[in-house]
Amino acid sequence: MRATIAVASSNETRPMLDSGVEWIGRIPSHWRVLQTRRVCDLTTGWRDTQDAEPGGEYPFFVRSQTIERIGTYSFEGEAVLTSGDGAGVGKIFHHHVGKLEFHQRVYLYHAFRHVTGRFFFYYLREHLHRVVLAGNAKSTVDSLRRPMLQEFPVVVPSIPEQRAIVSFLDRKIAVLDSLLCKKARLAELLDEKRHALVTDAVTKGIDRNVPMKRSSIEWLDEIPEHWDVQRGRFLFRELALPPRPDDGVVTAFRDGQVTLRENRRTDGFMLAEKETGYQHVREGDLVMHSMDAFAGAIGVSESSGKCTPEYVVMEPSDERVSNPCYARLLRVMAKRNYIFVISPSVRERAPRFRFVAFKDVPLPLPSLKEQREILHYVERESPPLVKAASKLQEQVASIEEYREALISAAVTGKLDVSKEEA
Repeated sequence: MRATIAVASSNETRPMLDSGVEWIGRIPSHWRVLQTRRVCDLTTGWRDTQDAEPGGEYPFFVRSQTIERIGTYSFEGEAVLTSGDGAGVGKIFHHHVGKLEFHQRVYLYHAFRHVTGRFFFYYLREHLHRVVLAGNAKSTVDSLRRPMLQEFPVVVPSIPEQRAIVSFLDRKIAVLDSLLCKKARLAELLDEKRHALVTDAVTKGIDRNVPMKRSSIEWLDEIPEHWDVQRGRFLFRELALPPRPDDGVVTAFRDGQVTLRENRRTDGFMLAEKETGYQHVREGDLVMHSMDAFAGAIGVSESSGKCTPEYVVMEPSDERVSNPCYARLLRVMAKRNYIFVISPSVRERAPRFRFVAFKDVPLPLPSLKEQREILHYVERESPPLVKAASKLQEQVASIEEYREALISAAVTGKLDVSKEEA
């Protein structure tokens, strides 16, 4: 919001008038608002994603920000493309000049009149999402239909003004995008450093001077010589406690947090009409989502509640076991792809990792004292890295917000680019 206010409050010295469209607001008095069908033509492709050919001569635009390749083309010229359905609706845009191929659910705008293709790209990129947010799209699977797109209102300055706006935005956005890439990369490096810290601690211990030995564990080359190795069934027992009437639903997230769903978010989840097979989870239990463990959905429950039978709920069967330490270890095992490899798949990229598979997995076993020392070390050293990465992510979000506000203000005339310094 701060970025929007800062840009929008830039000098409105030109005569302005109401555009007649609430979300556009005021525009320069000599600008027009036209329906999309009056400024360009619209068509869709006929190809499917599986038609992609790595190394193909021509760009192949699918419902993704990633541009594939293909050996043929069906369009040549200037085009703006956007996803017609799926998660990319209102979020994915491309501007291309030349030969190209495009997916059957990708919309291609062309034959521009009254607008330049590049100006239209910036305008659409910033404002088309309003069609989705307005509730005109399906509630279950986001989609755009041709009538929505053809009637979409477009602010139209003169062609010289459009060229000035495009030149201004190309220059400014390039600087902002470069800054975004640098900050996002720094955040990634901090996250990688934190992961390496946790991985080394739970697989090698925190004393770098101890002798190491070859490991019998497939995903670990070496472990400290004094560590034992035990299979999962000798360290944990599976629980199947009956749910209680007042239990809330506990969810295991891919970042390792296991908590009541209401503590985090409820959107994006389907509520079960019948809770057949649900089980009670106690605070402190070790929980694995059998179909998402491969992606890191493993952790110690922060809450008591109930969960689906797809969850594996465990407690230590050996007094030498610390649940928090093993939760971190199992997430490292997942990140190294071991869970995915040993688990049978029930749908694409969703292997089921149940206790029957886990019980035969060999795991390193440090002493309980050393496990506690490892946890203390990780909990001391990780937070500064998490905090630094979080600060960078906040900066990225602020820059993205400013970037979009800048585009919106420029293409709707609230920012007079002729008065801005190059």
